[in-house]
Amino acid sequence: MAGSVTMWPSSVILLIIIGLAIAITIFLTGKVSQQESDYRAKKAVYEELMSRRPAPQQSREH
Repeated sequence: MAGSVTMWPSSVILLIIIGLAIAITIFLTGKVSQQESDYRAKKAVYEELMSRRPAPQQSREH
């Protein structure tokens, strides 16, 4: 079995695992950052809409 994983040096396997971990971390960080910026943009739109709404009328009934 010349192509089996057991024939690979352990340092190569470790580097592959570390590389995958770094790639996944970078991908997820970018995805979360994008979702956070989308959230902030939507929040700003909703806050602007809410600031334009008239204040609710207070009832004078006690």
